[in-house]
Amino acid sequence: MFTYVRMKRKEHRVKLAVYTAIDNIIKEQEGITKLVTDLYNTLKDVPTDELQTKFITALAEIAKDKANG
Repeated sequence: MFTYVRMKRKEHRVKLAVYTAIDNIIKEQEGITKLVTDLYNTLKDVPTDELQTKFITALAEIAKDKANG
C-alpha cells in the first residue's frame, strides 16, 4: 500500500512538471505571435528597398515599449 501511495505521489510531481512546461511554452508562443503581428502591421506598407532598416527600427521600438511596460 505504501508503495502505491509513493508511486502516485511521484506521478503527480511528474505531471505537474510536464504541465508547467507546456503552460510556459504556450505563454511564450502567445508573446511571439503578438510580436510578429505587431511587426507585420508596422511593416506592411514599407517598400522592399527600405525593409531591412524599417524592420530593425520597428523591432527596437517594440522591444523598448515592452521594456517600459
